[in-house]
Amino acid sequence: MVSLEALASKEKALMRLDEEHRRYRQALEAAFTLAEEMLRQALEPMRTEMQAMREQLMSVHAKMEERATIETITGGEHDGQGLSEATGQEPVTTHSAPARGRGRRKTIDTPDKERNARIRWGTTEEEIRQTVFEQLQLLEKRGKEITITTIKTEVPSMMRYVYGERALFCGIGDLIEEYRMAQAPNDGQDSKEAKEAKEPVTVMSRIAELPQPAPISDSVSASPNPTLPIMPAFDLAARSENVAAMETNERPLLQLETETSIFAGTEFR
Repeated sequence: MVSLEALASKEKALMRLDEEHRRYRQALEAAFTLAEEMLRQALEPMRTEMQAMREQLMSVHAKMEERATIETITGGEHDGQGLSEATGQEPVTTHSAPARGRGRRKTIDTPDKERNARIRWGTTEEEIRQTVFEQLQLLEKRGKEITITTIKTEVPSMMRYVYGERALFCGIGDLIEEYRMAQAPNDGQDSKEAKEAKEPVTVMSRIAELPQPAPISDSVSASPNPTLPIMPAFDLAARSENVAAMETNERPLLQLETETSIFAGTEFR
C-alpha cells in the first residue's frame, strides 16, 4: 500500500506542474498579444496611405464618369483631357495645387481654342450626319484634307461617329463617299443658280457691244448713196402704225434698221 506521504508529495508535484503550465501559458499569450500590437502599429501608416490613395482614385473615377455622362447628354466635344482611346489624348491625372506665393500665367484665347469650341451634334441620326458634313465642309474651307489624322487633330469628337459602337459610317472611306454624294446636288443647284444669274448680264453685255454708227460728213450727207435705203419722212400716222406693228411682233425690216441707227450707242434699260 502506498503511504500517505507518497500521495501527498505526488499531489504537490502535480499542483506545481499546473502552476508552471499556467504561467507559461500566460507568458505565451502576452508574447502573442505584444507581437500583434507591434505588427499593427507598424502597418498602420501603410494602411492609412493606402486608404488615402483609394479615396483619391475613387474621386478621380467619379469625376471621369460625371464628365462622360455630361458629354453623352449634351453631345458636345471634350473640353478637358480625353476620356476615350479614340481621341488619343492623355488620361486625367491629379496634381497638387500651386503655392499661393506664385502667380498663375494669364491664358489667352487662341484660334485653336475657338476652333475646339463645343459642337452641338444633335440627337437624331439625320441631325448628326448634317453636322458631320458641315464640319467636313469647314475643314475643306480651311484647306485641310479629310483624313483620319486631320479629324483626330481638328475635330476629335467626330471619331465616335466614324469608328466604335456609336458609329454612323463604316470607316473613313464610307464617310468621304457619303459626304461627296451629299455635296453633289448642292453643287448642281449652285451652278444652275449662277448660270441663271449670269444670263441677264450676258444679254446686257451683248446689247452694250452693238457697233457705234460711223460719223457722216457733210460731203457724204449732201450726195445720197444709191445703195442705201431712203428713209421715209416722219409722219405721225405712220409712227402710230409702226408702234402697233412693234406690239404684235411684226415690225418691218426698214423700221428695225432705222431705229437701230437712231438709238445705237444709247443705254438700254
